[in-house]
Amino acid sequence: MELEIYLNVLWFVPLVVWIATRKRSQILRSTIVGISFGLVVSYASVGLYALHFAWPVSETFGQFCFYLSFIHDLAGIRVAIILRLVGAHSPIADDQRFLIEVVNTVSWAIVYGVLGLLWGCFRNSCRRGSEVKLGSSKPEFAEDYKKPKAAEALIEDKRASKKK
Repeated sequence: MELEIYLNVLWFVPLVVWIATRKRSQILRSTIVGISFGLVVSYASVGLYALHFAWPVSETFGQFCFYLSFIHDLAGIRVAIILRLVGAHSPIADDQRFLIEVVNTVSWAIVYGVLGLLWGCFRNSCRRGSEVKLGSSKPEFAEDYKKPKAAEALIEDKRASKKK
């Protein structure tokens, strides 16, 4: 019981990743945060379920966390059965449990990574006329690419004459 409570520290991993990627583009940032959330969500939901004894609203919170951990755990078992890593009608041994957890972690990282990618694309599509490079933090507008070099030179000349 005591070990499960410490699994709640894993909720800080996506937060730290979100802070660490703040200078990246929205698409890349949300994809990386989604992947990091998918890597820890199964174990962190078990940690939340362990808190249902100590929480003031233990019935509601405990039920919510139970269903959250049940959904994330059941999906890993179903994917492991589809991949034939585990027998469909047999008890699960310890070595099979490890395979289920690996499949669970990878599958939720993919699911939440794709959701993060879609969220980043949605957030980026709100900025019309912008083109974002994967490594940059700010969009570069399409008008900047269409300006001829002569026009840029005229703008620089006007700025220089204003300073005089």
